[in-house]
Amino acid sequence: MKLLVPFLLRDWRIERTYRFAMALQLGEVVAAVAGYYFLSQFVDGRLDEPVGPYAGGYFAFVLVGLTLHAFLATGLESISRRVREAQLAGNLEALLTTPFPAGEVALCTMAYPLLATAATSTAWFALGAGLFGLSLPPANWAGAAAVLALSTFAFAGLGIFSASFVLVFQRGSPVPPVVEALSFLLAGVLYPVDVLPGWLRVASTLFPLTHSIRGTRD
Repeated sequence: MKLLVPFLLRDWRIERTYRFAMALQLGEVVAAVAGYYFLSQFVDGRLDEPVGPYAGGYFAFVLVGLTLHAFLATGLESISRRVREAQLAGNLEALLTTPFPAGEVALCTMAYPLLATAATSTAWFALGAGLFGLSLPPANWAGAAAVLALSTFAFAGLGIFSASFVLVFQRGSPVPPVVEALSFLLAGVLYPVDVLPGWLRVASTLFPLTHSIRGTRD
């Protein structure tokens, strides 16, 4: 906590100076939820049964997929972005010579971005329920939280790997865009993995997001 709280306070003070950007992010949330709601109306109207084994319709199906993909993106991008910012500001050496283990520093660097992603995801579901009648069947919320927590650690490992490219090459990491795009294609964000050809279903098992989304939906 001695390390986590200062990181959270620092990142919050930075973020609140960009209030216009925060307002735009809120508008983006509303537009995204509305867009996927109308997409669900199109998809549900052409389905005779729920999407795969999942109840709640396509709207709930896609919000779960997008939530987990958002956490993947945060885990992949946050550490490498903070490392690059520290390089440009000239304080990376000071950050890495603190008496705390490097792993703890990396995880605390992710703390605020993960909390922001959690807040955004909560807003998705709240707006979905409040404005568009999102209905979720009885769910094991503790199980879903456990899957999300374990997934976050897996995504953090990928994020640390991505940050190593920044340290070695002194520029942005090429890892996040590739992993995010392939995960979006193969992990079942917008459609069940079952619709993929057999060889792509095998490839999908190599991505942590596939198992995170499946576990959360279950």
